[in-house]
Amino acid sequence: MAEVLRAPNPDECQIRFKYFMIDKGLKEGDEYRGYDFINWISEMGAAFKKSIGKHYLDILTPREQEDFTEFIGTRLKKIHIS
Repeated sequence: MAEVLRAPNPDECQIRFKYFMIDKGLKEGDEYRGYDFINWISEMGAAFKKSIGKHYLDILTPREQEDFTEFIGTRLKKIHIS
C-alpha cells in the first residue's frame, strides 16, 4: 500500500507541485499519496505533448519543459477561474 504523505507549504514547493496542489485542492497538511502526483503530472505531460504534436513517449527539450510548465498554469487558470 502506498505511503500517505502530507502536503507541504506551497511556498516551499517547485511550481509544478504547487500546481498539483491547486488542481487537487490540497492545503498544507492535507493527505495525498505520492502516486497521485505521478499520475497527475503524467496526464498533464501527455496532454501537453499531444498539443504540440509529440508522441507521449518523446522527451521534451529544455525549452519544451518551460512551455510545459506554462501549459499547466494556463490550463489551471481556465479550469479554476471559469
